[in-house]
Amino acid sequence: MKKTILFSITVILVSVIAILFIKDSNDHHECSQIQEIKTSDSGTTVVTTNTHVCKEKFNF
Repeated sequence: MKKTILFSITVILVSVIAILFIKDSNDHHECSQIQEIKTSDSGTTVVTTNTHVCKEKFNF
């Protein structure tokens, strides 16, 4: 019984630590948003697109 409780607590603790590590590592500090606005011949805004540009090598 005690082994089962200890194993359960260990699994939960390792899972929480892994989730916190992934969230901390995935901060996107080197990323930016590029906004492209296209206009028609009459001067009205037709299409606006936002592009996520990320220079991070690895992303979780």
